[in-house]
Amino acid sequence: MGPDPVGTTTESLALSRGTNPAIEPEDAPGFITTRDVEDDPVQIRTKGAAAATPVLYSPDCHITATVL
Repeated sequence: MGPDPVGTTTESLALSRGTNPAIEPEDAPGFITTRDVEDDPVQIRTKGAAAATPVLYSPDCHITATVL
């Protein structure tokens, strides 16, 4: 299997810092969703972030060409 195509997001790194981290740095994901709730006025915000790079494991299998 090739390299992991998912990078680490800045949001997940922020959650792994500080004296009481929500996640361990080695578990910082490339896909993350966070939620923030306010009581007055009532607000619920959801934020999603992702960092990914497409990887072609066998690039020669994905391209077919006929040269005349």
